[in-house]
Amino acid sequence: MAQFKTRFSIQNHWQKRVRSAHFDLRVLDPDRRILWSWAFPKARFPEEGERLLAIRTPDHRLSYMYFRGSLKNGDKVTIFDRGDCRVILLSHNLVIIYFHGKEIIGTFNFIRLVKTKDAWLVTRSKKHQIQ
Repeated sequence: MAQFKTRFSIQNHWQKRVRSAHFDLRVLDPDRRILWSWAFPKARFPEEGERLLAIRTPDHRLSYMYFRGSLKNGDKVTIFDRGDCRVILLSHNLVIIYFHGKEIIGTFNFIRLVKTKDAWLVTRSKKHQIQ
């Protein structure tokens, strides 16, 4: 698949039940119909040279893109970052995305762990903007 430009948001999701937070990454798909979603249990993105776990979650409706507020179960959701992104590579086991937001700028590699469906290893390749 060729590269494509799209949008993203990162939500900080504080869970009342477990009294902890995680990040939810939302990326608008190329057809602009759904949001691809990953949860980052550590509530942050990796620095250069660091690897973090991300869990692929079911695709979400577009209305989740910039949602903030309280959920029925008492959880709180705020927007941590949002902006433009470019999907550079998209395959079954590897997704490379360049993010350009206010907080997150750089190229990130999402590598699906072998023999798993939803666990992905995320690394940061560069802090600088790609051309």
